[in-house]
Amino acid sequence: MKKVRTCQVCGVEDEDSFHALVRCPPARALWHAISSCWDIPGADQVQNTGGGWILHLVAQHDKTKTAMLLMLLMLLWRIWYVHNDITHDKTPAPVEASKQFLCSYLDSLLLVQQHPAVDVAKGKQKAHQPHGRKKAAEILGWKPPDAHSSDGAAGVGVVLRDHDGGIVFSACRNLRSCADALEAELVACKDGLRAAIGWTDKVIVLESDCAEALAMICAKSPDRSPHAMRVREIQRQLDEQPITICKISRSQNNVSHSVANFARVNNQTGFWIRKCPDEIRKL
Repeated sequence: MKKVRTCQVCGVEDEDSFHALVRCPPARALWHAISSCWDIPGADQVQNTGGGWILHLVAQHDKTKTAMLLMLLMLLWRIWYVHNDITHDKTPAPVEASKQFLCSYLDSLLLVQQHPAVDVAKGKQKAHQPHGRKKAAEILGWKPPDAHSSDGAAGVGVVLRDHDGGIVFSACRNLRSCADALEAELVACKDGLRAAIGWTDKVIVLESDCAEALAMICAKSPDRSPHAMRVREIQRQLDEQPITICKISRSQNNVSHSVANFARVNNQTGFWIRKCPDEIRKL
C-alpha cells in the first residue's frame, strides 16, 4: 500500500489533491477571498468524492455555467501555483495579490472573448518593483499627447517594468469614444494600476507625463470635474497596496506613448507578457 505523506504546507492532514486545493489553509484563504467577488461555491461546498473529485466538480456545471467553471479552474490553477511556491521554499504571493491577479486575468480573458482580435500571451506571475511610499507627484508643465484625435478615438498604452528595466508586460487599448486627452491619461493610469496590482504585491511606481492627471489623482479634496468617477477609481486603487506616483517627461515615456498610438491607429486592444508589440520593439 502506498503511504500518504503529511502535507508539507500545514503539517496537519495527509496530502492529496483535495487537501492541497481545498482544505489546506492557504487554499481555503484564497477560496474565501475570491468568493467575495466571484459567484462560485465556497470551499465548504466542494465535496471530496475520491480521486476524481475535480472531474465531479466540473461535471456539476453544464454549458449554462461556463463562466463559473472558468472561474473554478482558474482558482484551482492559482492555488496549485502558490502551493508549489511554498513547497519549493519560495515566497508565496499574498492572498490579496492572488485575488487581484485572478480578477485581472479573468477580465483579460473576457476581453478576448468580446474582441477576438486581441493578442493575449499567457505567462507566470513575476514582477519586482522598488520599495517606497506613496507620495504626491511633482507637478510640471504638460502638453496634450497625440494619442487623442478630434473624432473621439484615443489609445491607451501601459508598460510594467521590473527593477532591471525588463518588460513584465505591456498592454494597449483602443478607446472609440474619449472626451479628451486627459480622459485617455486617466484611463491609462487606471488600467495600468489594475493590471500591475494583479501581478505583484511589491511597491508599484506609477509614472506618467501628464501633470494634470497626476494632480487630480493626488488631490486631497474631492474631484468635481467630469472625470471625477475615474479619479475616485484610481484613488481606491492607491489604497490597495503601496504605490509611488512620479511625474516624468514626455521623452521618458516614448514606449507607452507609442503603444497608445499603436492601439489607436490599428484599432487594437492587446496584452503581451514580457514583451511589447513588434512595431514598438525598437524603442
